[in-house]
Amino acid sequence: MSKNLALLALLTSLSLAAPIVESVERRNPLGLGLNLGANIGTGSTSISADLSSEIDITSLPSNPTSGVVPSNPLSITAGFTLDVAIALEASIAGVVAVSVDINARIALAQYLQGAGAQRFDPQVCKAIIKWCHSTDTYVVPVEVRNIFINIHVESILDPSVSSAGGYIQYLNQYIEQGHQQNCACSTLDQHSRQTLLVWLQSSAAINLDVSIMTSLQLAVTGGVAASLEVSAHASLIAWLSAPHCPLDPSIVVIIKAWLQISTGVTTAPPPPSYPVTTPTVPTVPSVPAISVDTHIIVDIQTQTTLIAWISAQVDLDISVRAALQTCAYGGPSIAIDAQLRAALTAYLSSSYCTLPSDLIVIIQLWLSAQTGPSVITAPKPTLPYTNTAVSVYSNVDPSGSLSIEYQTQLGNWCSANSYSVSTTVITALKSCAHGGLATDLDASIAIALQAFLSSPACPIEPTLRASIIVWLSAAVTVSSSHSSGVGAGVVVSDTTSISALLTADIALSATVRAALGVVVAGDVAGVLDLSVRAELTAFLVGPAAVSVDATVVTTLLGWVSGVTM
Repeated sequence: MSKNLALLALLTSLSLAAPIVESVERRNPLGLGLNLGANIGTGSTSISADLSSEIDITSLPSNPTSGVVPSNPLSITAGFTLDVAIALEASIAGVVAVSVDINARIALAQYLQGAGAQRFDPQVCKAIIKWCHSTDTYVVPVEVRNIFINIHVESILDPSVSSAGGYIQYLNQYIEQGHQQNCACSTLDQHSRQTLLVWLQSSAAINLDVSIMTSLQLAVTGGVAASLEVSAHASLIAWLSAPHCPLDPSIVVIIKAWLQISTGVTTAPPPPSYPVTTPTVPTVPSVPAISVDTHIIVDIQTQTTLIAWISAQVDLDISVRAALQTCAYGGPSIAIDAQLRAALTAYLSSSYCTLPSDLIVIIQLWLSAQTGPSVITAPKPTLPYTNTAVSVYSNVDPSGSLSIEYQTQLGNWCSANSYSVSTTVITALKSCAHGGLATDLDASIAIALQAFLSSPACPIEPTLRASIIVWLSAAVTVSSSHSSGVGAGVVVSDTTSISALLTADIALSATVRAALGVVVAGDVAGVLDLSVRAELTAFLVGPAAVSVDATVVTTLLGWVSGVTM
């Protein structure tokens, strides 16, 4: 209690000279002015008259920044931390203040009164700081939130944020990286978000507890559950598990998966206001925090059975197929992103899952990284490229730029080789060396760079070469909606040679097997964690791939880089 009082005292000392903020009206605390690919609902906010007079809604800018193009990515401004990212995401998603950790809100308030004051519009800062100071069910006004959520990517002045696809997407990436992926860091798919939004706007949600409602709002906005405070997380779990939960069971399953993937949030006993009883929906196995060194795979017999089952499925969802292929080819579940794990979790619990019951149990164990019948710890052979991959992964930061050390190394290489490489390629390499993002490249320049890097005769040393390819690959995650060039999300049409590689007499790590399984499934590289793409790239550019057909190597490098050719 003394610690909490001290924190509240600090909040008070940080506060602006303003009256105490009133709670939002419980009937419609969200505003729900979202744009999830289309204008779905406009709603209205219920901010007190007192607050409305403090924040001039009519003078709010169309861009949340101060109007100046920032010189540095948001993540490296002074005072920007994981706590700041968590609180900022929750505030612009419409979560009530009390559902977010007080330390995170303090950190955000300090940031917005420091370096953030030069980065964001004063009215925006004022509205969010009030939220940070609140000790009740206040939410940031919908007009302020919509500046962050509805802004077109092309209008975002911060290149690091625009390349991520928006503020929520950028903060999601930062939060996941900050937790080293050991967090509830998945997002709902577009269809589930729209379905949940429609329900929240219906009469069925009128009397919903405001903290439950705004936690669901976080999911609707595309945020991650790691932004919720422990008790808010536990309350939502208990509400979803209650026998009379009004949500459709299929949506309950998806939200539970959103909450329970990894262990960034520890579930505490729920408060007494929500009875805890046996759920009436299928149990969703959680995926705990998994070390990148932990390779839990299914045994050979199960792999063979699963491959045969997958080959017989015609209408299997692409995300489910990719997750199952990863399992079937001996990859660990940590290799695929949270969205794929959530899709597979939901499928296994659904009524339309046609997998044999014994396989379902095995795959659930695999998803949870638990050994058991037919689920084993993979042998970890000593493969040089796995060590190289660690270095390669660390050379690309969450914003998508190359690390300072490797920017310098690449800049020196460009200076020494500027006359032996085409102007187009040098232009691309210099952009990378100067801290640029792959998404800034024109498609023609990106294609030329990818062809240069994929060539067996590429003169750049392997680790730096692999790092630049992964720099290109980072754009697949942030720009998967592009139709060509960087971030296109390339798929391989003829996977026969890739399937053959998986059965060839070549020492492949479990991580590389997982990546190749996704290729065979017909999915894009963006569904793989960037560390997995780094290991695949390190394998392809290193001596271990000498025996692999050059065409296959080129194809896979094109796929992992996300550049159409």
